[in-house]
Amino acid sequence: MRFLITIFSLVIILNASILDFTYLNKAKEAYNKKDYKTASKYYSKVSNDEAKFDQANSLYKAKDYKNAIKLYDQIQDKNLQFKKLHNLGNSYAHIGKIDQAIQSYKSALKIKEDKDTKYNLKLLEQQKKKNQKNTNPSCKR
Repeated sequence: MRFLITIFSLVIILNASILDFTYLNKAKEAYNKKDYKTASKYYSKVSNDEAKFDQANSLYKAKDYKNAIKLYDQIQDKNLQFKKLHNLGNSYAHIGKIDQAIQSYKSALKIKEDKDTKYNLKLLEQQKKKNQKNTNPSCKR
């Protein structure tokens, strides 16, 4: 009986792995064709952080920034943290949440120095200063 349970468990695991492989291939194919919504759908069928990251990237490419943010926030894999934070910054910037974008870029830079992240951070900090000057004009008499 124990042997049958072990065999049955292995069959289930192998089938799941085969399905994951199939879904990942279909997702990559759709992503390469710039069909980001379809890619996102297939990535969502695989339950690991790498697939979640790729799904979030697909949503980002589809300009679905709010849902991309939700997925990026769920990723725990330490190896993906820098990329996740950089992409979170990009997503927040696209929806106008400048403070959150700046914080994401700063957090990413604590993990790794990166010229693109530094550039994005500097750009948003300049934009924030400009916005503050426009909303708080000094009184002239």
